[in-house]
Amino acid sequence: MRAVVILSASGLGLRRVKEKAMKLKRSTQVLLLLAVIFGGGVLLYEGAIAPELERQRQQEQRAFKFEVEAIRQMTLRREDYTLELTRLEEPLQIPSEDETSFTTTDWQAVIFEEAEAEAQEYPANDAYVSFLLMVLENARSDRPIVTSEANLAEYGLETPRARLRIELDNGESQELWVGDRDFTGSFVYGLIRSGDDGQDAQAQGSPESEAEVTPETDSQTDSGANDGSNTAETAETAET
Repeated sequence: MRAVVILSASGLGLRRVKEKAMKLKRSTQVLLLLAVIFGGGVLLYEGAIAPELERQRQQEQRAFKFEVEAIRQMTLRREDYTLELTRLEEPLQIPSEDETSFTTTDWQAVIFEEAEAEAQEYPANDAYVSFLLMVLENARSDRPIVTSEANLAEYGLETPRARLRIELDNGESQELWVGDRDFTGSFVYGLIRSGDDGQDAQAQGSPESEAEVTPETDSQTDSGANDGSNTAETAETAET
């Protein structure tokens, strides 16, 4: 910080001081005007442009580009069971235990367990299915990692803890493999494949082929794969 010292009290000196003061006043007004203009620009950026850019960024980071309303069937495969959820054409009414009230569900569940000879079929709990759909819709791909099939084991994806196959109304399908968490515990490694790529990759295991490993930013991605018993009981609990 510098101090300003007036050395002369002559008329010329005072005149120069006044001129400088006027210039300072004008420059201050210009600076204030620029501050208002740029301030308005910042407000515009924060109020309109920034949210739109954030919305675009969020859209680009979505792990799944489809809308959850387009899902026709979901199949969750774990080591000891397979859970199949199918959207019904018409909502199904479920009576309460005392049969005095009803709830509705849009999904039918079928679970295949290794210990059971026959599959169990029942109306899916709509709340759990809605939770799963919310997780899929909010799953974000933070930073894709391109790696070879031979290196999938590094991410827990050579033998994934869970595989979720999603079939859409238009006949397309995608499959999510759920692997390990990263060293921070904040992200879950996932592998998303389209169509029958998952089955082909499993059969071929080609070291030359590349896969894009996706660390999912939504910690809930792992919830479905983390607790097999809960998922089997509910999915009725039907993560990234």
